[in-house]
Parts: sequence; structure tokens; C-alpha cells
Amino acid sequence: YSIDEGPLLRVRERTFEVRAEPGARRAFTDDELAAVVQTRRYDAGFLSRTRPINASSKLLQADLEQLLQLYRGAGFLQAQVEVRVARHPRVRDSAAVLAGLVAAGSKATGLYVRFVIVEGRRTEVEHVAIEIADERPEVSAAELEPLLSAHAGAPFVETQAKLDGALLERTLKSRGHQLAVVTTRIDDGADPFHKRIVYKVVEKPAVRFKALVLRGNFRTRSWIVRDELDFAEGKVVTTEAYETGKANLNSTGLFSLVRAELDDADRPVDGN
Repeated sequence: YSIDEGPLLRVRERTFEVRAEPGARRAFTDDELAAVVQTRRYDAGFLSRTRPINASSKLLQADLEQLLQLYRGAGFLQAQVEVRVARHPRVRDSAAVLAGLVAAGSKATGLYVRFVIVEGRRTEVEHVAIEIADERPEVSAAELEPLLSAHAGAPFVETQAKLDGALLERTLKSRGHQLAVVTTRIDDGADPFHKRIVYKVVEKPAVRFKALVLRGNFRTRSWIVRDELDFAEGKVVTTEAYETGKANLNSTGLFSLVRAELDDADRPVDGN
């Protein structure tokens, strides 16, 4: 095998060409775009401490995905990103010029990388609602609404909408509703660029401590453990009570390992 590696071409120029919607301002500046990509101009200065980064296809693809993620996170669901690489500043997008330079024996001067971004129109949140299925919920929709990051007019980000739903569910469980379920539904709005987010909350009755089972305490009396845990029968199982009990046991220094588990937390016992 005879391999001619050719010259190692460094990035001489990295630019961003952004095409926003007519009449709209760019979503991000060049500095903000540069902050999320790894491709950068090679600095051959003697005092430069920047480690050279070769513009490989893998690196450019990763940069493209980072730019897409940035735009998706700002509500630009239809944004498109393309990477264009030239070996001569005079070539750019002209294949004819490139062919002429090759025929003339012109040597490549480096790599000239350009990210072409078509932003498209931003998708926004049209409406956010919390629907509670329980007839007499202990936690109202008004108490849950401040936890949501989405609101009418905000950029629509599907992953954030689902994270908000998970936050609502964790909040309910932290307040003793261990069987609570929150589902996130995303509906189309008045047009393709608007979305409606609906959170359906099934609170269910609060879970309470029933029986406390201790295992492994061969030296320490059970009443000592029970006093530190303070898991009284009938007490609501909140995240705070659960974590405080474990912390109290750990702080005694009597045990090398403390592990607490909620048994059968997925089904009520005697209606609790």
C-alpha cells in the first residue's frame, strides 16, 4: 500500500452565515454560536497556548449537532444547519473555481469552514394548563403552576415541557402522594408554530406509614431505631420525613450502613 498523506490542513477561517426569517432578528450572535462549537481558527503564533484542533468530519458533525441543539432549545424546531468546507478562500461555494485551481496546480492554503444556519420560525407556547383528575385534591393547580417554566409566549421546548411534568410528579410525591401520576400532553395550537401543553395530574390519597420492619439490628434495641426514625404509624410518607429519618440514624454513629426501603409503595394498604 502506498499512502500519500498530503499536507495537514489547519482551519484558517471559521464563519457563521445565519439566515433569519424576513423582518426578524437573529436568535444568536456569532460569539454565542462560537461558544458551542469546537472548530476554531488555528493560531500559529509562537506564544499561542491553544491546542491545535483538526477539523475532522467527526468534529464538524458534532458541532453541527450542538448548533441544532442550541436552536431547538430556543424553540426553533425547523432550524437547519449545514457545514461547508473549502480548501482555498477563493473557492467558497464554486466548484468551477476549485476545478480551475486544481488544474493550475494551486496548493491548498488551509481549511475555510462555514456554518450555514437557516433559523426558520420560532415555535411558541400558546397555552399551559394543569388538569387535576381528583375531586378533592390536597394540592391545587394554583400551587403547582409556579413550578412550571413554560408560559404563553415562551419558546416551546418539548424536553423542558416533559421535565416540568416530572417536576410536578416529584413535588406531589415529596408531599406524601407517593402514588401520584402526572402525564404531559402536547397539542397543536392555532397554527404549526404554536403548541398547547396540558399536564394531567392524578394525585391519589397520601401514603402513610403502616408497619415498620427492622432487619440487621442485632445489638441495638429496636426502640432506639424507631425513636430516631420517627416513622409513626399513620404519619404521611413525605420525602422530608423519609430523608430525615435516615439522616438521624446515620448521625448516631451506631451503624456502618443504613438502608431504608418503602415496601409495597405502589399499592395502598387499608386505603392509605
